[in-house]
Amino acid sequence: MKLICIFFLIITLNIQAQEPEQKQGLDFEKLTLDQAITYALEHSPKIKEAQITVALAELDLKQTKWWNWFVPNLTLHQGYNPVLAENRMGVGISFDINKILGGGYNQSKQARLKLFDAEIYLSTIKNQVIADVTKSYYDFLIAKKNIEILEEQLQNNIKLQEILKLKFESGQAQITQLLSLSDAISKNKQQLLKAQAEVFLTELKLKQEVGL
Repeated sequence: MKLICIFFLIITLNIQAQEPEQKQGLDFEKLTLDQAITYALEHSPKIKEAQITVALAELDLKQTKWWNWFVPNLTLHQGYNPVLAENRMGVGISFDINKILGGGYNQSKQARLKLFDAEIYLSTIKNQVIADVTKSYYDFLIAKKNIEILEEQLQNNIKLQEILKLKFESGQAQITQLLSLSDAISKNKQQLLKAQAEVFLTELKLKQEVGL
């Protein structure tokens, strides 16, 4: 019976974990920290694993309730009786005296401690997920802000380059100024490419932390 309960428990949690993203979609352009944390608490694989541990500990505790101590063990016996020249079948009933005399109480106590540890572990995992999501969220925001700054720098340098070209043609600027600015623009573009890659990586990390 316990194995059947565990089976359906795991299947149920797995089905919930595999819900389509469209039902709980997140808009990463408008995502707030509270939304990210809320989503993570509901969908994080780490939390779901810890929840399964708690659920299994609860099942173990239910199996140690006092009325289970008096559930008899049934055994089926079959053999051949040479005197009567026939097969005989019998049923044996026994009780676990150890549980009744204190073993059951000890098992129940251990099960309660196991459940307590599982709940503490779940709480710890939730706090860790919140911390990881918060860090990933701000890393993502910083990466996006860096893109904006670099794009603005690039546009300003391109405009300045156009101005310097006109000044150079009229003899008001030197070629070294143009070459220096051209080099700065090239570096801006390289930095922008790296920043775009960083946005992609930080967004991917955030998605992993929230459970997408």
